[in-house]
Amino acid sequence: MMHPSRVLTICFVVVACCSWGVQSIDESEATSFCTNTDCPQHNDDAHPTITSNAAPDNIERFENDLEARIVEDDEEDDEDDDGDDEEEEEDDDEEEDDDDEDDDEDDDDEDEEEEVGDEEPFVETCFDEDDMCKEWGESGECTTNPKFMHQTCRVTCDICEPELRDGSCFDEDDRCGEWAGEGECMANPNYMLTSCRKACQICSSKRLGRSSLRRGADVGVPQRLDVPDGTTAQDIEYIIAKSRNYMRKVVPKVIGDGIEDKCKNHDDRCSWWAVQGECQSNPKYMRLHCAPACNSCESLTVEGRCPLDPDVPHAWGPGDLDAMFQLLTSEPYKSEFSVQILSSPETTNGPWVITMEDVVSADEAERLIELGGGEGYQRSSDVGKKKADGTFSKSVNSGRTSTNAWCGDKCSSDEKAQAVLRKLSNITGIPKENSEHLQLLRYEEGQFYRVHHDYISHHQKRQCGPRILTLYLYLNDVEAGGGTNFDKLNITVTPKRGRAVLWPSVMNDAPGLEDPRTTHQALPVEKGIKYGANAWFHMHDFKTPYATHCL
Repeated sequence: MMHPSRVLTICFVVVACCSWGVQSIDESEATSFCTNTDCPQHNDDAHPTITSNAAPDNIERFENDLEARIVEDDEEDDEDDDGDDEEEEEDDDEEEDDDDEDDDEDDDDEDEEEEVGDEEPFVETCFDEDDMCKEWGESGECTTNPKFMHQTCRVTCDICEPELRDGSCFDEDDRCGEWAGEGECMANPNYMLTSCRKACQICSSKRLGRSSLRRGADVGVPQRLDVPDGTTAQDIEYIIAKSRNYMRKVVPKVIGDGIEDKCKNHDDRCSWWAVQGECQSNPKYMRLHCAPACNSCESLTVEGRCPLDPDVPHAWGPGDLDAMFQLLTSEPYKSEFSVQILSSPETTNGPWVITMEDVVSADEAERLIELGGGEGYQRSSDVGKKKADGTFSKSVNSGRTSTNAWCGDKCSSDEKAQAVLRKLSNITGIPKENSEHLQLLRYEEGQFYRVHHDYISHHQKRQCGPRILTLYLYLNDVEAGGGTNFDKLNITVTPKRGRAVLWPSVMNDAPGLEDPRTTHQALPVEKGIKYGANAWFHMHDFKTPYATHCL
């Protein structure tokens, strides 16, 4: 729907942003960089400046100019790659202390610049983004080149509205949200940026004066304009303007809402380093800590920093699920583990569900219980809501009342735990790297886990792939209750020390897709305590993505 006040269409210039290959970021490594005020040192060439004294007269010309600068950046980066690759390291605590000190200095500067007395602070969102604006305005560019000038040189072109006090940012028309969704903030800025400020996301809850905004305070720590290597303020302001355009126009559309709180320049030298080409030559630090300057907010999301490899090995292809269960229900496994078929495509026209006896010895079972106690049992949780960075929160709920511990690196290094892990990998034929760490469970009287499925849908888009198989170990005998019930199959497996129950989470013909028939529940323990262990096997390597925070 077109709003009635639209008389003139003015298109924003969308700054072309270059997306370099994203590397998986290990946060512990990423923070180990820059130990002195002149760092980074290994790229001292200044960013090339725009040679034209006139404002770009159209979008194509502006984008071509930007691309030329980026190409020069890349050429400089290629030269740097042949040079010194060393990076200086420091402790995270020292870096955070430096950031805190810098922030305090910036706050002091702003206090000196902006005297507001007892009044509410103003929100300054109208400013010139380029030092050339005044010259361009005097040459008539506001009239002849409005597409560029009305975005970049708003003060010079006199299109600012009176400032709004903090907390007074609102939409003047109920249809603002609809218009913003149709792209009117970009197509008709004269109306939208004054009457639909909230819908166009140009509000700020911080005290941002003209000076601090000039230094990029709206995209993180205000940036230094006076740097020691001869880089001009115009070069840095160019990066700031490019960062601002990226955050306002690209991030909400390409990455989504919510990431803005994480995607900030965390150092006042980010834009300077970006001018020097550090986004390319030192991506581990820059893409995480200077994401607006590097146009790399996607590096803060799981999807962006953990790309999928189409050539990664698959544990199962079509038909492999049936083949594994047919093998386990034949000799020598059938006799060695007293295998019982509770459900199968041939016997019940259902999914596979089998039990195996004496999979772990009494000593191994006792040791796993001890290790669980050593790790510390905590309230079990389910997968919660997706967060802005692509990770998921935990959900503690009344449908799952057990406690559990994870057999992590220390636990897994135990001799008996290692023997169990090797045994499970040999039984299933699936590499141990594809298995999650054992989940060690404890159910006290009255505790349970309501009907659920082990398949986690978002794992399809993660490097580990979906859970394909569950092997549940019973570590002790339970006096009463505590069975594993398959609600759609009318099957209940009773706990017995050393017993394992196996079932798939996926389909035989399409092992990446969920089999909805294998929902199940842990029935309440009626008497005694129930100890168990979950071994979940994934389609791909699980251990590596887990270690690199790519789940």
